Amino acid sequence: ALGNRKVVLIRNHGVLVTGKDIPWLVYTTLTLERAIMIQALAQTLGTLDPFSEETAARLFHEKYRDEFTEGYWDYLIRKLKNAGLAGGLPESNV
Repeated sequence: ALGNRKVVLIRNHGVLVTGKDIPWLVYTTLTLERAIMIQALAQTLGTLDPFSEETAARLFHEKYRDEFTEGYWDYLIRKLKNAGLAGGLPESNV
């Protein structure tokens, strides 16, 4: 089902995302989540008018660039450190 794509939505199971490394995978996953949330909000306003395949392809190459991935990864690491989670989440007492 994935073919040559990076993401597949699996009915009743969730999403599978691939990437060339962990920062790229995280960037793709969080960007997808944001796009889905925006689309869900947009649908409440009426019928959607999707991008053409050409526009989507152009936007993909503008949006998914290595320099963005590195910067976003660094930002997420800083957020974890600032939240005191640099060593991971504390163990649960459950």
